[in-house]
Amino acid sequence: MAKYLTDISIESEFSQEFSNGFTKLDFNKTTKVVQDIFWYLIPNKFTFDGIGKLNIRITSKIPDNTYKVTAVGFSQYTIGAFNFDNYFNLSQYEKNKVILKILQKVISDTLKNNTEKAKILLTITHKISDHGFVYETEDKKLSKWNKKRDLRVSIIYRIDQNGENAHIKLANKSGTKILEKHLLKNRIYDFHNNLYKTKWNENEFQIINRDGALFKAFDFGKTTKNPASN
Repeated sequence: MAKYLTDISIESEFSQEFSNGFTKLDFNKTTKVVQDIFWYLIPNKFTFDGIGKLNIRITSKIPDNTYKVTAVGFSQYTIGAFNFDNYFNLSQYEKNKVILKILQKVISDTLKNNTEKAKILLTITHKISDHGFVYETEDKKLSKWNKKRDLRVSIIYRIDQNGENAHIKLANKSGTKILEKHLLKNRIYDFHNNLYKTKWNENEFQIINRDGALFKAFDFGKTTKNPASN
């Protein structure tokens, strides 16, 4: 049994077939906003009936919903009778609302005997919709002041309809943003592999990947301290 819930996956069932030229990948991309924000907001030490990873699989093939523990620490909740054709006609915002409702149902069903824990996770789902399916957080480990402590670089993770993206933000000591640039899109393990360590080398801010090699460097030696647009 797993001690804490650490991962969640929302995808179509493996054998699901699609019409109108859509694929499993097309569908799975649309679930990422809800899935990824929920993952960020899960408490660090949240016990979930011995489950470490919850897989939510969506299909049109079966008429009912099913739940089973598939392996030690893994469980799968299957949503049946899903209308993929109607789903693909929705805007991304409306798709987010559909996926969020599925997540809420899964939480309510799997934790029906533990209303206190269900309440914690359902509160998180309400936050997701209240914030318009947009979430932003700073990586405290990678964000650093320079030696003079007059410039600070922040690594920001942002989840929205454009997926999960990392941005680099430079601010002065009063907290005023000088610039912000897109850094990297997280597709599978892009954040994990490339955003491992950071350091200042004089005026240059360096990002080191998991292999110890330089991923990206930004020379802020000529950067003015006047606020600028992105």
